[in-house]
Parts: sequence; structure tokens; C-alpha cells
Amino acid sequence: MTAEQRSAERFARETADHEMTVLHDDGLYRHLVFADPDGGFFRFDLITWPHNLFIRGDGFSFGFSVYPTDDMFGLFRGSSHGGINPGYWQEKVTAGKVWDWSEEKFRTWLVVEVASAESRHPGLVEAVGEQILHSDEHSTEYAETARHAVASFSHRDYRLRLPDEWELSFDDYSWEFLFACHAIVWGIARYDAQCTAGAVEVVECRPEGSFFEPDMAEDGPDGDAIVACTADDGRPVAVRLNPADRARLGSQCAPNGLLAAALIDASRPSGECGHRNAEWSCVLSPGHGGGRHSDIHGNWWTGGAA
Repeated sequence: MTAEQRSAERFARETADHEMTVLHDDGLYRHLVFADPDGGFFRFDLITWPHNLFIRGDGFSFGFSVYPTDDMFGLFRGSSHGGINPGYWQEKVTAGKVWDWSEEKFRTWLVVEVASAESRHPGLVEAVGEQILHSDEHSTEYAETARHAVASFSHRDYRLRLPDEWELSFDDYSWEFLFACHAIVWGIARYDAQCTAGAVEVVECRPEGSFFEPDMAEDGPDGDAIVACTADDGRPVAVRLNPADRARLGSQCAPNGLLAAALIDASRPSGECGHRNAEWSCVLSPGHGGGRHSDIHGNWWTGGAA
């Protein structure tokens, strides 16, 4: 099993009960938290702003930056290829420990090295096994202890020597970096799934001075009304009203000052969650419906503040 495969299994195990909380979602400016609601380790935050993504977690933090790429979520989506892409992504790291000593690479090299010399130095493989690989006295977990084990090794006239770094490096991607790569891909997928489902709470009221005439209303989740409307400029939009506002407002779609209304620009392509819009600042949890409402349903778009 490779280091990437082990990291994938560990990430899945450590984050099995994680849930996403949106602290901020305004276009390219996001702050998403992923954690087990019952507590535990390996909480992590994804924070983005133009040209940058920062992941902060329990025991690891990494910064990524690319110019002129505005949305780093788009970069990771487009280059993940169904998994993680550490070789490409490490080039974008501006902060964080990408590389670390690989005990696996060192032990693999050592086994091959002594096996190739066994015929000229009988008993070498057994000696290395006793003194290094299976020794209670020496450890190969860290670079310093592995070097000490090699320096202490003795077998007749054979001299065991570590190659220079320019010849061969025993460094590999750190567990922190691989874990962060999995966290970013997984976190973006959770964010995209929530945007597609529209399961986001209302965060801001609609701007002042606008008024809509309802074209159709359907019952939504939690007794909310999902109302399909036509804006003043002809754009199809949708409004979510909670039960109290629905009873108070009657047929009015979204009068001035209604804080509970959430407006969606349905003319945007589906999946563009969190993009900026000069006129609207809103999110929606869509309901069930048919007719015109179902036509709009596939194109929910959650707008950022202007």
C-alpha cells in the first residue's frame, strides 16, 4: 500500500463523522469548518480569498496561492482527477511542511543495497536485519536515528554508507501534506454538494426598494413557501418565505424590508454556488414543485454580497 493510499484510509477513518459548517460564503471569500459535532480531533477549516486557499487543521496548516487564478476551489476541482494530485499541488504551497523523512523509502533502499552485496559479503543481510531492521537498539523512524543506526553498523570489512542527498533522497510527502490534500478535495466536494442541494441557511435580506409579483408558490421544507417570481428586469428568481412571513404577506412575493426572504437568480448556470452578483445577496433551500418551479429548480444559484 502506498503512502497516498494509507493517507486516504486514515483520512476517511478520522473524518467519518465530520459535518460542514459555513461561517462565511461571499463569492471568493469563504470560511468552511469541518468537524465532528460530538468533538474529537482532526477538525479543519478551509478559508479562501482571491488567488489563495488556506487549510488550518489539528496538527497541520498549509497555504496555497496561484496567480492569476481567482478561485482556488476551481483549481483543485480541475486538477484532482478523481483523487489527489500532490505532485502538482505542492508547487502551489506557500506555507506548510510538504516533505518529510520516509522510513519506508529508507528501509526499501537498505534491503536492496545489502542484497546486492550479499554474495561478496556472506551474512550481510542477516547482520543488517539484526542490527538495524529488527533491532531493539536502533530505530529507522526518523532520519537522525536511521543515520545513527547506519553509522553503528558493523559486519567484517563491509562499510555501510548512506548515499548523499544529491544521489538519493529519502524524503517523501509528509503525512500532513497528504492529509491536507485529501481534506481539501473532500471539503470542496461537500461544499459543492450542499450548493447543488441548496441546503444553505438564509444569510442576508434582499436589497431595499425591490418588489416582486408571484407567479407560483409551492410548499418547501419546514413549511416554507418557495415562490417563483419575475424580477423588475425580467429575470426569473425564487423567494423563500417562512410560515410566519407567508401568513403575514399573503400574495406579496418579497416586499421591502423582509429579512426572511431569500432570493435566487435562477438564470445562473447550476453549480455556481457563491458567485458574486451586483444586485442580490441571498441563499435558498429549495422545496419540491412542478410546472415553472421545476424549470427553475435545476439552476439554483447562491449569490454573494455586492
